[in-house]
Amino acid sequence: MSSVAVERYGGVLLVTIDRAHAANAIDDAVGAGLCGAFATATTDAAIQALVLTGSGARVFCAGADLKNPAGLLPLALAEKRSATLSAMLDAVLSFTKPFVAAVNGVAAGAGAMLALLADAVLAADTARFTLPEIEHAMPTPIGLAILKDVGGSAFAADLVLSGRSMPAAEGERRGLMRCVPAAGLLDAALAEAEALGSKPALAFALNKDWLQRGRRQAIAEATRDAGAYRIRSLAAAEA
Repeated sequence: MSSVAVERYGGVLLVTIDRAHAANAIDDAVGAGLCGAFATATTDAAIQALVLTGSGARVFCAGADLKNPAGLLPLALAEKRSATLSAMLDAVLSFTKPFVAAVNGVAAGAGAMLALLADAVLAADTARFTLPEIEHAMPTPIGLAILKDVGGSAFAADLVLSGRSMPAAEGERRGLMRCVPAAGLLDAALAEAEALGSKPALAFALNKDWLQRGRRQAIAEATRDAGAYRIRSLAAAEA
């Protein structure tokens, strides 16, 4: 069974992280599935926009799957997760068509990062956003880079340094998303994707290219620093 489900609604590709039994956490299959879905939407001229959501009513995406079925050493496991995240972020940042996040529940860690990089974020009124890495003694420079870009330094520091959970209603007040009743989330997201997909494609793509330029640079720098931070954090944990 695929961990990522793909459906077409006219010119919109609906992509669903389909691991409700595991809080839609990102493992290798999810990472590959999401990258493949963005690649398909890029090359298929009939697809005008992409909507990303999670299965079930409780969780959009819980972030990286913390299980270690292959029994990797801590550093190797951390590097593997980092490579998966980098590939997904690159797929998002390289996507020139409209990307709408339909956040149906909790968006945590990498799940929150993916959602907040969307061109439009629609969140169920029950949804929450959190970057809880600090609670696991893990730094998240990539999360900081993304949150700083979308909401400013104070917003990034607030969520990342505290690890707190932000309700969707607060995100709407901050201008980061639109909060809608949970029952109407998918319809609203598909309508938003259709509206954005109707815009002149080249102009939309060029605007996105300019917007993403600074994000790419910030995320690239954060990714480099994350490698060094990872080694320091693991060494401190083993001391």
